[in-house]
Amino acid sequence: MRRKLLILAVAALLALVLAVPASASKPIEVDGNFVMRGLVDEVVTVGNRCFVQTWWYADLTGDIKGTCAIHERQVAHGPCEGSFPGSYRETLHLEAECTEMVFEEKSGDFRLRGNGEIVPVDPPEFFVMHWRENCVILSGTGDLANLHGSLTLESHPDEEGAYSGELHFEPDK
Repeated sequence: MRRKLLILAVAALLALVLAVPASASKPIEVDGNFVMRGLVDEVVTVGNRCFVQTWWYADLTGDIKGTCAIHERQVAHGPCEGSFPGSYRETLHLEAECTEMVFEEKSGDFRLRGNGEIVPVDPPEFFVMHWRENCVILSGTGDLANLHGSLTLESHPDEEGAYSGELHFEPDK
């Protein structure tokens, strides 16, 4: 009787182990830099707010290499005329298509989405600000089809932008 219960328990445990899907790869810490280029703005003033749309490119170096085409929506919380940008706190929403990316000797494309803010320096100066966005990887293609994780993009006055985060690969389904 004990032997039958032991065999049944081992069989149940084995079935549970086999039924659990493979887990994601171990998270990989990443960091590097980016250079922004090709900024295009569209500004609409409504009351005491500026609604800004920007389109720009970020060339990434470091653990992740490639180029992201970025569409960013900003809301400046203060009067636009004569002092924008860099004088008031702004909220941001970013969407990016990152193409011909290389990570961990794998290549492909991926999409990012994120939210963040711009905070002016003290005292405020025209076009001098701290900028930070927290992003997630939504989907990928090629060798990066199963890439997931989060990145923080950050820029300070008079500095190249920096990114950092944690990425992992989901198992094939």
